[in-house]
Amino acid sequence: GVLPVLLGRATRLSRWITGHRKRYRFELRLGASTDTGDCDGILTETGDFSGIGRDDLETAAAGLTGRFGQRVPEYSAVRLEGVRAYSRARKGIGQEMPLRQVEAYDWMIGPLEDARATIEVTVSSGAYVRALARDLGEILGCHAHAASIIRTAVGGFTVEMCSREPDEPSSLIGMAEAMSGYAAVTLSERDAQAVRTGMPVPSDLSGTVALLDPASSGLLAVGEGDGMRIRPLAVFP
Repeated sequence: GVLPVLLGRATRLSRWITGHRKRYRFELRLGASTDTGDCDGILTETGDFSGIGRDDLETAAAGLTGRFGQRVPEYSAVRLEGVRAYSRARKGIGQEMPLRQVEAYDWMIGPLEDARATIEVTVSSGAYVRALARDLGEILGCHAHAASIIRTAVGGFTVEMCSREPDEPSSLIGMAEAMSGYAAVTLSERDAQAVRTGMPVPSDLSGTVALLDPASSGLLAVGEGDGMRIRPLAVFP
């Protein structure tokens, strides 16, 4: 799926790129749960899915919409007492997994056929789609897992934009385009000079703002607005 790769000084944009919401398409398989939450894991439990229809899936998804606590899967890279959770899980060591506050929106649920349904959902950074599949099964009372998962978008980056030839220069985009998912403002020359020295500039924008160079239209800085001014957080002179 979609995986933005940052090179050179663009690596300084990492916190804004990786923090974007992500959209996934996955195939939900009803009637069986696995220890990993996907098809690569070992079957742990089965359940009766007869009588469950697409409407039931939509109702279950509605219960996982907005902000809620998600139990992190045991097979994850989360550290518990300094050790990766998946390392403990592989050794058969039981562990109490933490709840993480995540968000899920814009569910699109396809037809339910042969206990399988293709589902699309947008989630906040840090959410686990495998856990969404698991939780849908728990809500429906039949167990479930994700038979396949693909990340179709990260912020403004979509799977259609992805390059199959990442080493080709044509596959690269500029930093301004990389920040296209955020508000942007082209600075005056006076404000641009202030930003180059790390000084805030007046603006009624709030949140993350891409500050563009007036001469080149390239990314000069990324700032944080409070509705009165924008304070530069990362400058690219």
